[in-house]
Order: sequence, then C-alpha cells, then structure tokens
Amino acid sequence: MRLGRCPSLRMGLCAFRHCDNQKGKDSTLDKQRWGGRRHFVRNQHKNSVFRIFLMQTYGMNYLNRQDCTIIDAAGGKGELAWELINLTGVKECVVVDPRPLSLSLVQSKWKKGLFEPKRTGPVFSKWYPACEDGCKLRLSESPKHMRCFLDGKETIDFMNASSGEAADVWYQSQLDRARKISWTSKGLTVGLHCDQAAGEIVEFASALNIPWCIVPCCVYSEIFSCRKLRNGTRVKTYEHLVQWLCERDDRAKVATLDIEGKNKVVYTLP
Repeated sequence: MRLGRCPSLRMGLCAFRHCDNQKGKDSTLDKQRWGGRRHFVRNQHKNSVFRIFLMQTYGMNYLNRQDCTIIDAAGGKGELAWELINLTGVKECVVVDPRPLSLSLVQSKWKKGLFEPKRTGPVFSKWYPACEDGCKLRLSESPKHMRCFLDGKETIDFMNASSGEAADVWYQSQLDRARKISWTSKGLTVGLHCDQAAGEIVEFASALNIPWCIVPCCVYSEIFSCRKLRNGTRVKTYEHLVQWLCERDDRAKVATLDIEGKNKVVYTLP
C-alpha cells in the first residue's frame, strides 16, 4: 500500500489479495517535480524486477555457469550487477560505465538482513537463492567495474589487443572522455536503462555471439540521426527505437516489465 502498486503482482509472485480500487497514500503513480519542467516518478524496484525477469527468461543454470560473465553496460550505480551477484548468485558480473559505483543503499539493506529468507518470507525467498539466514554477517561482494564507455567495435579491439600498450592507450582514451562529462544525478538514467549504449550493446553482443537483453530508454534522435528502420523511417520515437533494436537481430523478442516509464525489454536467447 505504501507504493500504491505491487511490483510482484503482474509476474504472479504475490501471495496476497489485491483490491484494484485502493491506492497507497504515497503512490508512485503520483508524479512529483524535482524543480524543472520534467515530471518523474520514483521507481525503487526496477533493478529487482529486471533481475527476476533475467532469472525467469534465461534460467539459473545458464546465469550461474562458471563460464558465464554478465556485462552490465551503462550500469550506473551498479545496483543491478550487485543484486545479480549477491542475491541471485551469478559468478561474475562486470559493470561497464565511466561513473564510479554507488552501492551504499543496497549494502545498507544487506547489513540489516533485509534479503534473508526470514525477512523475505517463503513466497519471495526463491528470488533470493544466494541469501541465507545470517548472510548479513558476511560481507557482500561488489561487482567488477570497467570505468569506460562501451563502444562495440573498439571494446572488441581492446579485448583482442595483442599488446598491453595498445590496450592501455584505448583504456586511457575512455577515461579522458569520461572526465569531460559533467555527471549529474538528475540528467542521467542509471541501472537497466542504458541510454546511448543501446545500439553498442547489440553490436558488442553480436560480435561475441552472446545473447543481449536491453530495456531502452531515451531515443537521442539528434545524436543518432543515421538510425533508420528497414522501411526507411528515421528513428525518432520510443516505439521506433524498440522496433529498430528488434530489426538488428531477427531472433529478438519483446516483453513488458512491471515498472513505470520506459518498460519494454528487447532480448535474445542463447
């Protein structure tokens, strides 16, 4: 009731009865202002909803393979990657983002034992397979972090660099690009919304022949003016962007997450 909605209801995970005509006092459906013209809504559960979607779609056997590395491109604070490692049990997750990680909130919840089965209950504990009663007594693990931009082709060249000097030059150029940007907490989307990196993720994953899963956000039609659909239409709207991503790979599928705002997820399977 506090949020005005149940993040688990649509996925069939909630064991409680819901009344459609009731809404919490502090509902996230009520838009608020941060001082500018743009409205926004709070969305505190988007990382967990997306993480559960990954568990349902790809399965624990795939996600927890020893040779499976999940790359969280434009991962912002790193909370999604942290949840995948500490709550789901993924062996390795790497955040690729030039901004520093900010994990104080999820680490605070961990220390309070909020992810332990006795707190989540028997209905929800299956979505926290890496947590056990008393896990708050051990330290949580931070995800690996590459402080750079994800440029599909250049990242592949970096991974295949034959000399350490060539790799160092590329890595330093990415750090220089990051330092020239004025990062703010209001002007950038963090976590699963990958902003300008959407196309690069598809290019990078396709080059490595691995599946990709994107919740696209802003279109940036002026920056990516060369993006066109197969029928020649320029990519100018969110619907165009989702279609453009699907057209990059004929195997791509589309689903809807139970989060506010941009909630279409485009993905491919192994």
